[in-house]
Amino acid sequence: MRSLTPLILIIVLLFAAKPLFAQETVNKGDIIIHIHGSGPDFMSKYQVDIYRRSNSIKIIYAVFDSIRVSATRKDTAFARVSAKYMKGGGDSIENKRLSDAVYDYFERYSVYDRDSVTIAVRKDTAYNHLLERVAKAHTEDLLQTERNKNRNLLDGVHMAFTMVTASGKKVVGARSPRQTSHPLLYSLLSETMKIGRTHKLGPFLHRKSFGGY
Repeated sequence: MRSLTPLILIIVLLFAAKPLFAQETVNKGDIIIHIHGSGPDFMSKYQVDIYRRSNSIKIIYAVFDSIRVSATRKDTAFARVSAKYMKGGGDSIENKRLSDAVYDYFERYSVYDRDSVTIAVRKDTAYNHLLERVAKAHTEDLLQTERNKNRNLLDGVHMAFTMVTASGKKVVGARSPRQTSHPLLYSLLSETMKIGRTHKLGPFLHRKSFGGY
């Protein structure tokens, strides 16, 4: 297990810093929402990607499964870059370059359980309206800062939400969103997960894998 320690430390740092998506084309009327979460166990990482385009909504569910450790050990370039990343000491530009490079390698050797569902907008207008509300909401409406100023949690569930439309992008973070703390974010989470389970997608879609949602 000692030989895994540097790799585990890198995983922890990258899980906290990076999402799973890249630059995307967004047309007028499109709504793209990325939900990225991690639990108290540093290996508990999950993501839901929602794409409302034209007349359909596609939802992709992904749960981190494992790392192909044996492959990382054979990759000398990965070993060199990760060692530099762990050493630190560079300027902000160099640190970002190393972080991006290590993350690219990390994703190359990561294994995810994935499944998806596509639904017609006209068949679930309520969910479509929810996506529009979330995409158009102001940051404060999503975060409810005043309501949650004295909220203390120890469950270790962290969530990041990225909303992308043709007019721009906003990113918010929340810890364990609930109906009483972040009603709009919680509705998005619960309704999105309900759709996947209603369509009986992969067995990995149980609540434990998705932060209890």
